[in-house]
Amino acid sequence: MILKHKKISFVLLFILLFSFLSFSQSSDANKFIGVINVKNIGMFPYQLDFTVSGNQITGTSVTNIGNKDETSATIKGTINEKGAIEFSETNILKTGVKDKNLFLCLVNAKLSFKTVLGVETLEGDFTGLDNKNKFCGSGTIRLIRETKEITKAVETITRDNEIKKLSIVEVNQIAVDDRDVKIRIYDNGVVDGDEIQITLNGTVLIEKHTLTKEGKVYNIKVEDSSSNLLEIKTLNEGIYSPNTANIEVTAKRQIKTYNFNAPLNTIIKLKFLLEE
Repeated sequence: MILKHKKISFVLLFILLFSFLSFSQSSDANKFIGVINVKNIGMFPYQLDFTVSGNQITGTSVTNIGNKDETSATIKGTINEKGAIEFSETNILKTGVKDKNLFLCLVNAKLSFKTVLGVETLEGDFTGLDNKNKFCGSGTIRLIRETKEITKAVETITRDNEIKKLSIVEVNQIAVDDRDVKIRIYDNGVVDGDEIQITLNGTVLIEKHTLTKEGKVYNIKVEDSSSNLLEIKTLNEGIYSPNTANIEVTAKRQIKTYNFNAPLNTIIKLKFLLEE
């Protein structure tokens, strides 16, 4: 997963490195697919191919499959006495990342094996460390053993949760599957004092808000009788320009994440449309 931080210009590359829980002495190939949920960033696709030999696991991982920054890596880990998988990335095999000014943030994780409705899953938490062993991110991981049906489902999940760039010129059409919508707006880069004003259908929801990592949540209702137009005006670019933020839109069965980079006094317009 790639994360470009505002102004500092670096990439946080999360490469998921997992394995299937087994104490068997045989070596069996396994393939798991799923999503990595990076705190304050969003969810991204990843894939894991590995073998188990005794309590040792080895294999390869692929993240951002099909994208220009697709990256594969070797993995190594163990199964501890409590039945959890602990692993780390050991070597980058191939990457589409071209910018030499960007660095790789490597995942260390602890996952538990579960069976849910007959489906094998791997779930747990991860932290990212850079090449100087400094913290560079965290979140959760969810993987399921690959089948044709599961592959289609994961493709839908990852497509819906891809961070989409908002236009700062045209009205952005946002489709939602429920009238009750929750919106979270947060700074996706360096917290440096970016300020915004938020208006819904011409009524000011908040006069001035300083963006934070945690963000602020707003609840709106999509009505047939209104324009359902949310406007975000940039009041301050902070220490470093431009004003940059993520907007997480949650409805009944969906979570979508959007991003904008806008100069001072720009109005970003989001028009919410109820899906039939």
